[in-house]
Amino acid sequence: MRRARHSQVDGHPGYDWRMPEGTPLLAVADAVVMTAGLEAPNFCPQLNRTVQALLVVLIHTAPTGELYASIYGHLSRIDVQAGASVSEGTVIGLSGNTGCSGTPHPHFGVGRSVAGRYVLIDPYGWHAPMGDPWELDPRGAASVWLWKDGAAPSLR
Repeated sequence: MRRARHSQVDGHPGYDWRMPEGTPLLAVADAVVMTAGLEAPNFCPQLNRTVQALLVVLIHTAPTGELYASIYGHLSRIDVQAGASVSEGTVIGLSGNTGCSGTPHPHFGVGRSVAGRYVLIDPYGWHAPMGDPWELDPRGAASVWLWKDGAAPSLR
């Protein structure tokens, strides 16, 4: 994530990976499904219309006991239901192009539970001498490397 105008972390709370619509998306870790369905309607300036994306939010408990939410957006199909438990690697849905999206891709973001609410972090951690943009952003917290060895999707 990179810092951008208005003290926001580029205005985009996660990562987008281009991939064909219909690609299976897997749970990154054991979790409970918090949300599975349409997001609230919102205006998309890029498309100049109100849209809704298919969205899945999973709640994970880290070995440290901390809670994290992983957010999967723009899905074309959802294969889980709110309240269900899922194991790492479970297909939660298919990549798509729903919501404020111009090309098929999944959106992936992570929130960390801080004082009873989920705030945005970078799941790849922060590895630079300057301050972590999410820790400096009022919507975020200190970023944390959350991936098992060899499991992090490439950012290239």
